[in-house]
Amino acid sequence: MPIGAFKQTILGAAGVAGGLDCEVLVVGGGGGGAGQDRQFQGGGGGGGIVHSSSYTCDSGVAYDLTVGAGGASNTAGSDSVFNVNSEGSVTTTLTAKGGGFGGRQGVAPSVGGGGGGG
Repeated sequence: MPIGAFKQTILGAAGVAGGLDCEVLVVGGGGGGAGQDRQFQGGGGGGGIVHSSSYTCDSGVAYDLTVGAGGASNTAGSDSVFNVNSEGSVTTTLTAKGGGFGGRQGVAPSVGGGGGGG
C-alpha cells in the first residue's frame, strides 16, 4: 500500500510562469528482507528509479505524486508514481517499481525495481 494513497500536489495554483523544464526523480519503495527467524535470509531489493531531466511543467497545473512504501518482512515495496492523473500538456506518467522482497532457504526472492537477495 503506497504511503501516498493521498497524493501530494507539488506545483499548485501558483505553479510556474509558462512552460518550465523540470527535473524529476521518482524512486520506488524498497522491498522487505526475508523473515527474521530463518537462516540464510536475503535482503530486500532497492526500489527502482525513473529520471527525467526535462519534464515540461505547465503554469497553474497541480502535479500529483504517490510515494511508494517500503515493504515489511517478506513483502515487496510499492510503486511510486509522478503525474498520477496525467495532468498538463505532457501527460506522461513516470512510475518507479517497488523493490522485491528477500529470499530465504527454500523460497526464491521476488522481482521488482531491484530484485531481492537470496
